[in-house]
Amino acid sequence: MGYHLTILRSAHGKQDPISLDEAKRAALKLGWAYEDTSATFSLSTEEGTMTVWHQDDELWTRNPEDWGIAPMITLAHALNARVRGDEFETHAADGTTFFHPDDGPLRQQAERESTALIAKSLREDHQRIRNVIVGFFVIVAALGYLIGKLVERS
Repeated sequence: MGYHLTILRSAHGKQDPISLDEAKRAALKLGWAYEDTSATFSLSTEEGTMTVWHQDDELWTRNPEDWGIAPMITLAHALNARVRGDEFETHAADGTTFFHPDDGPLRQQAERESTALIAKSLREDHQRIRNVIVGFFVIVAALGYLIGKLVERS
């Protein structure tokens, strides 16, 4: 698993699709290269090369270098969009992040799902601990029984 950044556009809590043609026009004007076979955009600078994929009416990249966030924000602005990270944080041009109002319901849903996963994991951990404790006492009892039988024979 890695960290994803997504360029998306939303208004009033709903996502507005970014078409491939629209993304191509904006990216090419900004110096990005387009690869038709994989619907990817790449940008090469002195700092390195980054790739952005167009999928499900949005653009995204995985594990971006720090320098790559600024060009993504520039591309997002050209598309009247924004750059959002895995934790629903929106990246601003000044390097700060904030929570966009359109992501409120998504963040709440993610928090509920995370809480449910943690609760399930804790229940499973408690069950494992219980099983280990019961198993320990069963083994101790069996050893006690066997030792008692050996002592009886002597």
